[in-house]
Amino acid sequence: MKKFKNIDNYIEATQYIKSVFNVPVSETELEEAQEEEVIAKIIWLFDNAKNSAVRAAIHHHALGSDVYIDTQEEKEVLQDIHYNGMFCDYFSQSRYYAQLKRYDGTNKTLRYLTEVATYIVDDSGEEHFIQKNILNKTRLTCGLL
Repeated sequence: MKKFKNIDNYIEATQYIKSVFNVPVSETELEEAQEEEVIAKIIWLFDNAKNSAVRAAIHHHALGSDVYIDTQEEKEVLQDIHYNGMFCDYFSQSRYYAQLKRYDGTNKTLRYLTEVATYIVDDSGEEHFIQKNILNKTRLTCGLL
């Protein structure tokens, strides 16, 4: 079987996705312990989809008819603060979250932190950028990477 990132058509993508998800998420009742892993798998699939045909297969065969993945960003911007032992003239941090929702507005899963990106200008004018992908650990245990 091809690596997912090399798949460029709906039929091959469907076969790959069906090897990861027996049935679409919309047709299963997830336990809370499974939610983060399922979200990590779906994000990984979307991140590695080569084209719209592959993304359509993800929507149809991973998510299903009634569910979509909702991503949100929360941003915090501060000035003149201490962060991790350094004085920051400027501090900007974005936290990204993902959650599976039903089209009727109800939640399918809890909301999970997926990534944190921090941009800092310290008191000497030096810029720092720190990006932490929270779901990498989960993706590795899923066998997708």
